Amino acid sequence: MTTFKTKFVSILSQFSVFAFLFIVCAGIVSIITLHSTIYSIFAYTCVFGFYALAMLPPYTILAWFCKIAARILLCVIFSLLIIAECALLIYFKEAGTPMGREIFLRPFSEIWLTVRGSSNLMFDAGLIIGVFAMFALIPYFLQKISLFKHRIAIIASLLFLCVSTIAKFTIFKNDTTTVKSWYFLQSLRESSEDFTIDRNTQRIEVDKAILQQYINTYNPSGNPEFPLERSTEDFPDVLGTYFNKSPQTPDVVIIIVESLGRHLMGAQGEKNVFMPFLDSLAHHGLYWKNCIATGNRTFAALPAVFASAPLGIHGFQYGKMPKHHSLYSLLHTNNYKTHFFYGGSLIFDSMLDFLSIQYIDNVYNTAPFVKEYRKQELATYWGIFDHVLFENSIQQTQKNKGNPQFSAYLTLSSHDAFFNENETITKKYEKKAKQFFSKLSSHEKKHFQEFYNTNRPAPFMYVDDCLRNFVQNYCILVNKNTIFVIVGDHSATILKNELAGHTVPLIIWSPLLKTTAQFPNITSQAAISPSLVAFLHANYNLQLPQKLAWASKGLDTTQTFNPQEKLLLFNYNKHVSLMLYEQFLYNNDNKTLFTINENLDLQEVQKPQLLQELQNNFTLFRTINNYVYFNNQLSQKSDNAEQQFRIILQQKNPETIVCTTPNEPPSKQPPPIMNLLPKQTFSMTKNIIKIQCNMNVVFDKIPAEYNHTRLIVDLRGNISNFCDLDRLVLYIPENEIIIGKSYNITMEKIIDVGNNKNFTLSLQLQTPTNDEFWSPNSITTTVSNVTLTVLE
Repeated sequence: MTTFKTKFVSILSQFSVFAFLFIVCAGIVSIITLHSTIYSIFAYTCVFGFYALAMLPPYTILAWFCKIAARILLCVIFSLLIIAECALLIYFKEAGTPMGREIFLRPFSEIWLTVRGSSNLMFDAGLIIGVFAMFALIPYFLQKISLFKHRIAIIASLLFLCVSTIAKFTIFKNDTTTVKSWYFLQSLRESSEDFTIDRNTQRIEVDKAILQQYINTYNPSGNPEFPLERSTEDFPDVLGTYFNKSPQTPDVVIIIVESLGRHLMGAQGEKNVFMPFLDSLAHHGLYWKNCIATGNRTFAALPAVFASAPLGIHGFQYGKMPKHHSLYSLLHTNNYKTHFFYGGSLIFDSMLDFLSIQYIDNVYNTAPFVKEYRKQELATYWGIFDHVLFENSIQQTQKNKGNPQFSAYLTLSSHDAFFNENETITKKYEKKAKQFFSKLSSHEKKHFQEFYNTNRPAPFMYVDDCLRNFVQNYCILVNKNTIFVIVGDHSATILKNELAGHTVPLIIWSPLLKTTAQFPNITSQAAISPSLVAFLHANYNLQLPQKLAWASKGLDTTQTFNPQEKLLLFNYNKHVSLMLYEQFLYNNDNKTLFTINENLDLQEVQKPQLLQELQNNFTLFRTINNYVYFNNQLSQKSDNAEQQFRIILQQKNPETIVCTTPNEPPSKQPPPIMNLLPKQTFSMTKNIIKIQCNMNVVFDKIPAEYNHTRLIVDLRGNISNFCDLDRLVLYIPENEIIIGKSYNITMEKIIDVGNNKNFTLSLQLQTPTNDEFWSPNSITTTVSNVTLTVLE
């Protein structure tokens, strides 16, 4: 018995040493990386105390038979947890949002693009070696200290771990973001067991009864075949009363600001704000503080803002987009000169696929000039600086001065610590951010501490100055009678709950405004186009079709908080899992329901009957979303459909092609490229080309989304080339992919080929080209009956 007690005490003594070192390391990481408050240090202590306690049973069992093996186990596990926390903190610092389940769904290259600005290979290697060495060596010395051998100390340490664990699941029960590794684990736990596409959703069969149910409830005067279509007169002009009438049709400028959260503009009534110019516009214009982005990544913003479009399955631009009207197409047909300006690559997230069919006269493509701008320290690997983009756009729009213009901008510089490559700009705005933060009250410092630690304030302050200069210059140099609309694409600042990543400010400002107003009600990005179109129709005789199909009825300008917006939302992984329904937020992944107050705080509702009602509405809305998208039943007529194409090439391949992950990793042997058709050569006379591809696809296995087989469209012209890579799963017209089922999919690309006239076109399949996504025979995709059609 004595030997048993002695051995048991010895095992617990060694464990206490490792746990002590583990907790201390966690505290150090918290202090160094977060400049932590007492709250966050305590949160770290509790979470890492729970991690340590969770390792006690396996460690004790293993140590009973082999202490060395148990020591190695703790060394490896505790080291990996510390390193993982550091890595996740770096990602959060650069991306502005914590890493969760998307690590398995996003390409490693995309994640690396996010963090590369602050990553240092020597530092990373030193950190990994140092942490492992610390856990391998320091316990030997600590165990020699008599304090750690004393039974009272052992009991105290175990009690401390137990208390920490209890505190984690009581005091810090709702805190899922302070400790980034805990957020990551929670994200995995709340997701599906394997990382399939929308596995938690059920396949929805569309029938006439469901369509009629939607019409009866939400659109009584509508047509069940086109359930989202409404009479143009059903979209009221809610903006006209706030504007003076201009003798000429005003210009319209929409600026979508990367990662813009409302917290940057005094959302809580703060006297000090990170973006004083935007805050000033909000106080001197029309301001919706509770605007909701349809997704918390950029890919969802463009279809929502410009077309009030339904979501589709993985995004409006993935698939054969249905006939639709958009702000671009409607203004273009009313003689507006239309522009789109962006400083990065429009191929990213298939944004160009959407923009290509919007009748945009000038899509500003900076990709060919990025290398030259980088030499001048005016661009990074993401793209060019916002001030360069705005300056260039003024030159473009001045050419059409005197005629109505619609210009839209997607900014870039607040994506991460963007301007590290320009020392002058970096120092100026980091100094400005430091001075600003020092002036905050203790309460404000606590509120903004985590955001400040991400190094994001400096880029936002820079963007604020860019916006100030641009708005002033546009009014002076292009057109004073301009309506400016500023909205975030999503929020990557303070993420207090699952709605926070969707929370963005919306500002409408113009010299034509005759009064200002702030609106408390919830609105959305999808409400922008309906209200702008209705305003221009009522006040400037904008000619419109008899019916329009929008996902929103328009902006809410009531002065009391009584939200009416009903909208499906994407989560970070391009899944339709959330629904905004008046004052409620429903999460279909975990079947939870929350009430939303005016400050967008969430309070969980425990009412089974109400939960079931919202779940039914979610199913109904998603059914309509899928129906109008995949059956081309969004709009009976649209400006986008008026462009006539003629077939210039059509090829078929009835053979079956099997694409499988090779046995060797890509770093040793690049995966083979499977040709779906022989190379096609052709000539054309127009500047616009449409490529349609139809095929039958069978997935034999369902790995992570980004591991799937890619479809490569490689178009080579006599002057420039176009290459697009999309995962086949993005074109599956169902919420859930079934192994072994044959799907018929259609992919469509519309490309502005400029002055190219002669082309070579290849259509190919390929498995992932990164080792991170490779495992032998993990993917098998069978493709048959391929049809390629090229039109001009």
